[in-house]
Amino acid sequence: MMRAALLAAMTLACVPSLALACVIDMPPPDWRDPPISVRSDCSFSDAGQGYFDFFVGSEARDLGNGVVHQTYSQTGQCPGTSETLVVVDCTTGEMVEILGKEYPAADGFGHSVKDILVPKGAIRLNARTTIAKLVATSERRGYEYWRDVTSRRDYLNPQNRPDPTCGCRLFYPDSAGGSE
Repeated sequence: MMRAALLAAMTLACVPSLALACVIDMPPPDWRDPPISVRSDCSFSDAGQGYFDFFVGSEARDLGNGVVHQTYSQTGQCPGTSETLVVVDCTTGEMVEILGKEYPAADGFGHSVKDILVPKGAIRLNARTTIAKLVATSERRGYEYWRDVTSRRDYLNPQNRPDPTCGCRLFYPDSAGGSE
């Protein structure tokens, strides 16, 4: 009986500290959701769904042969940062978004793109990268991915939606992806 009471007391003592690991601050009354800010290298900030869910994006990088990529990082108030790798074949307009590998974070979990890339992971980015190869590798390794990258963010206000074809306009402006 005494042991059960001690265990219950220890559990209750731990619960408040777990609850405090994620404190959600409400936005100030004068806070307004800023529109996405896109720089000339296609990196961006202020994308997302407001105060509790926002994205930033790395600069677009050219892999050659009409293929570009970016890393999107999504952060909310509590969970760790969730990174995805967005790759677009500008010649065909095909694209894929691959979720990074999950890792534990102090207040939940996150996903890291560097952990799915060679040498830690199986995704290799170079001039021979194709969407088909990325999908096949993702399926073989159990990486979560999406082919319909654009509509994945249809829930966002258009003023706050990242554009996965920005890198195509930057590096391959006359391509199918560059004219979207």
